[in-house]
Amino acid sequence: MKNILSFLLMNVVLLICTTPSSADSYYSSQGLGIPSYYISAQAVGMGGAGIGVRQYLALNELNPGACDLKGFSSVAVGFQGEYVTHFIGDHSQSSISANAAGFRFAVPIAKQRFALLVALKPKVNSELSMEFENFSDQFQAIRTLNSKGGLNTASIGGNFAITKKLAVGLMMDFNFGAYRETWVTDFDDDTYLSSSDEITSHLWGKGLQLGLFAQPASFLSLGAVLSTSSSLKGETTTRTKSGKEIDPLRQDMNYPLSAGVGAALTLPKFLMAVDFYMQDWDQFEIDGKNAENVGDFWRLSLGGEYLDSKEYLTTYSRRIAYRIGASYAKLPAVDQYGEQTAEILGSVGFGFPFNKNAGRLDLAFEVGKRSSSPLFLYSENLYRLSISITNAEKWFQRSF
Repeated sequence: MKNILSFLLMNVVLLICTTPSSADSYYSSQGLGIPSYYISAQAVGMGGAGIGVRQYLALNELNPGACDLKGFSSVAVGFQGEYVTHFIGDHSQSSISANAAGFRFAVPIAKQRFALLVALKPKVNSELSMEFENFSDQFQAIRTLNSKGGLNTASIGGNFAITKKLAVGLMMDFNFGAYRETWVTDFDDDTYLSSSDEITSHLWGKGLQLGLFAQPASFLSLGAVLSTSSSLKGETTTRTKSGKEIDPLRQDMNYPLSAGVGAALTLPKFLMAVDFYMQDWDQFEIDGKNAENVGDFWRLSLGGEYLDSKEYLTTYSRRIAYRIGASYAKLPAVDQYGEQTAEILGSVGFGFPFNKNAGRLDLAFEVGKRSSSPLFLYSENLYRLSISITNAEKWFQRSF
């Protein structure tokens, strides 16, 4: 129990100290940013598919109904690193970042019929850096924008197994986040004063997650998730270099509903999964008005896993899991020609068990592209590495 407690504390500290964000992306400037779609590092290796997957050592970040602890208290923490190449016409530049992807803690209660779930994860990420040049007969000015932030969720709830083949999950979400913009203007003429403004927005609100898992046959499992729309309160403050006081701006936002379904086929040594997920960003509102240049987010994921043996007494190479998958998504960002941003990704992944199958290290690598209208001369190539560590341990057992 001491081992899992220290492991839990270490990763909570790491998650709290890590500001969720993504590598620079113009597409994150619309709405609240780019939605974070993460189920587990196992799912990432399978193209992101996992809503209908319930497996030991695969704590499902998206579906609270899919929870298989086998009597063990379990903790999982994930991290992601991104390398993005931005193409603007004939020019290109790159950005890189590394951030927490999610944390989940589960404790079985009441003869494995009920499990307590605690989670912390990013929901939306935004990061953007831009530079503008202004010219006139009197001066030349360079204006720089640095914007970074995101919305996160801390959740608590439970999983209830109605039968061995049917389970439901419910989580209460506490949403919170901050967005910071720094505008700097530098003049080449000392006659004009350079300026620096910092705009900070804090958001908070509550919501609900619902999850369902069903296994109509020994080889087939189904999953469904629903996150309710929720009200977000926002307060924006502005700090200027001149010291001029500006009253805080308070706003109300409608964070949109999301839903998804998934199916998984489990065969000897093979697992195949497919998911469809959507979020109604077209209904994102600020003070009762629909946001501009934002469309519905949806994603289709497909993938598979090969695992030769789950027996920890067999050779280690036979216990390594091999995964492959792909996904296609429409991101919320809409360009000036009315075309929504498309994202296509391919992935491979591996699962490395340790501690007599009481833990697992999962690695996944994704490569893909984001683009919109051919007339819009901006696109991105994306490379992402996902790492997750899951550990399980028996609690509250006598040692004599």
